[in-house]
Amino acid sequence: MSLSRKKLFVLAPLVAAAAGGLMWYGLAERQFYAPEQLLRRLPADDAIVAGVDFAALRASGVLAKLTGVAALESEYRAFVEQTGFDYQRDLDGALLSLHPRGVYLLARGRFDWNKLEAYAKSQGGACFNRLCRLTGSRPERRISFFPLRRDLMALAVSDDGYAATRLNQPAAPPPFAVPGDPAWVHLTAGALRDPARFPEGTRLFIQALDITEGVTLTLGAGGAGAFELRMEAPCRSAREAETLRGTLEKITSVLQALIRREGQQASDADLSGVLTSGEFTLQDRTVRGRWRLTAQFLEQLAK
Repeated sequence: MSLSRKKLFVLAPLVAAAAGGLMWYGLAERQFYAPEQLLRRLPADDAIVAGVDFAALRASGVLAKLTGVAALESEYRAFVEQTGFDYQRDLDGALLSLHPRGVYLLARGRFDWNKLEAYAKSQGGACFNRLCRLTGSRPERRISFFPLRRDLMALAVSDDGYAATRLNQPAAPPPFAVPGDPAWVHLTAGALRDPARFPEGTRLFIQALDITEGVTLTLGAGGAGAFELRMEAPCRSAREAETLRGTLEKITSVLQALIRREGQQASDADLSGVLTSGEFTLQDRTVRGRWRLTAQFLEQLAK
């Protein structure tokens, strides 16, 4: 056997092992960042859970439409200057849990962790082993954050100054299927039992949804340059689903009648136009709904 063939004989297993290791690492990394896996780190019981794919919205031009070209608030402008982080440019994705114990966030993007630590300290906070803690707008609002990965931030706002560390370890799988749309919200059954957590104009709908096992809302493209808010609401039985569809249709009709009685028209620029555009269908024990969201409404929402 020649020397070169001997070398090849020795190196081949090493090359194969290295290739296998790189493949395993790539698969492990993809699994780590999978939304279903990341959601396991967020508290989902009695929570309102949301996900936004900022990279997809940015690439499609939707993010620019939502954020507009208005001047940034001076406080946020100072934050960008000190940290080098601007969500319109640097944030690629976010998963959020609005929980009775606080707000929990996993954000993926480009972060300068040294600058973020310096900013936290400049605001009276403290950092140790990459975990930063500082006081928010009120003393009971304690902000904590740290890097789960270089491009993944774990952040919490709670009365517990160490709440972000709760995101360090995954727990049970989420009690719902993660939607494929770039923006979605899941309302757990526990959250629906507390209508006061929702905007006043939506509480009639929220009360009607109390009989569901949780509701998923997604934002998708509609016709004529508009968008659609889509709902999927599984119920405990087909009879309850039929009841829910009838209730939602009745609420929509009542809202339409109230607006006509006042001599007004529903406006595409506000919630009246959205809520009165609802259409509902039934499949087995699941109710599906659609509401039209115009670009005008989304622009007003972003202001």
